[in-house]
Amino acid sequence: MGSGRIRRISPTHHHCYPTASIILSSLPPALHPQAYLTGPKDILSDLKLPSGFFFAVATAPCQVEGAVKDEGKGPNHWDWAAHIPGVVWDNTTADVVDLHYYLYKTSLVLQRWESTPIHFPSPGPESTPSEQPTRLLAKPGLNVMLMVRRSIIILLEIQAHILFTASNSIAFASQYNPGGHTAFTFNEPSPFCSEYSWAPFNATLAPGVNSSTVEYYCAYHVLKAHTGAVKAFREMNITGEIAFKNDDYVGTPWCEGNAEDIAAVERHVAFQIGIFSDPVYTTGDWPQIVEDTLPPDFLPRFTEEEQKDLLSGSPVGLCGILRYRRIQDIFNAAPLNGLDACVNNTAHPNWPTCNIQVAYDSMPDSGWAVGPALDPQTSHWLFATPQWFRHAMKEIHTRWPTNKIRCFRSLA
Repeated sequence: MGSGRIRRISPTHHHCYPTASIILSSLPPALHPQAYLTGPKDILSDLKLPSGFFFAVATAPCQVEGAVKDEGKGPNHWDWAAHIPGVVWDNTTADVVDLHYYLYKTSLVLQRWESTPIHFPSPGPESTPSEQPTRLLAKPGLNVMLMVRRSIIILLEIQAHILFTASNSIAFASQYNPGGHTAFTFNEPSPFCSEYSWAPFNATLAPGVNSSTVEYYCAYHVLKAHTGAVKAFREMNITGEIAFKNDDYVGTPWCEGNAEDIAAVERHVAFQIGIFSDPVYTTGDWPQIVEDTLPPDFLPRFTEEEQKDLLSGSPVGLCGILRYRRIQDIFNAAPLNGLDACVNNTAHPNWPTCNIQVAYDSMPDSGWAVGPALDPQTSHWLFATPQWFRHAMKEIHTRWPTNKIRCFRSLA
């Protein structure tokens, strides 16, 4: 602490008195002491952001939209899930929201001092008539999105885009086609596909699909659905860009130069990001590591025609990524008993991915994490790590090159 120097009071004293440059708490801090942090402004301060870079803010539609009574908002998956105990950590729901539907103009006036581009999601439940929640889009919900966009441009005099789900985008554009919007077919497919193997979803799996295979059947059908949405988007001559939002990271070998840890990084990449990105952005097919590991009864194979469709629908201009950073998400290592022992044993607890995520501090549940937690309730998994942002984006762009990357919910 401080300079680390020891100050002696007199030659006859045998006690040493270290001095600290900051006032220390008697208890360990919930977050890093600010004095020990490198602020973002001090990280690579000589480098500039690329031309066209923008930073935007967003919120979740179900937390703000309102209009249940007056406009017939239908329930979405968060309205349903939040009522299952434990799905939201404190069991709060979206039953009471911020009435963005009515108050957005007031909010925009209050935010006029900001000079940040605003990207907002397309209406979810509020644009879906409750009597037919998955089939039709309600005109009031569509109209309000146009009004929000126009109000942002007029009141804030800044750029505004609508971030659509692809289904809403196609329906919206067929009537309005205002241009300049961005459509995303799927959000974080790897997490939601893996969740189908959990309760309660695994109670209603299709015949021939089980908890071990459902994640990979899901990946197969998600990619086919993505391809179909892109095809419809382009056949309708919709103005804008379309992609899907992937997530996860390209890790670092736990032991530098260790061949098995290097291979573990590649296995993590293949199973977490590459399983969706390779078919769309580079090869039209599954990552070779994934295909070599999973038999066809686990992972359906693409036909040659499907591979052509995947690549022909590739959003070469846009890559969407969600960059979260957890305490484990820096390093990858081979399983403790070696890579071969896992790859060749379907009963191995780490099969089929055959890599483990190593915490930043090697002692479990102790020490400081790689960065400050978002808040005390996320102190076990969600951390801000601006120091890895450039590396993360570079790795993604190198492996799956596109003209631009849109990074959502990055803790940087």
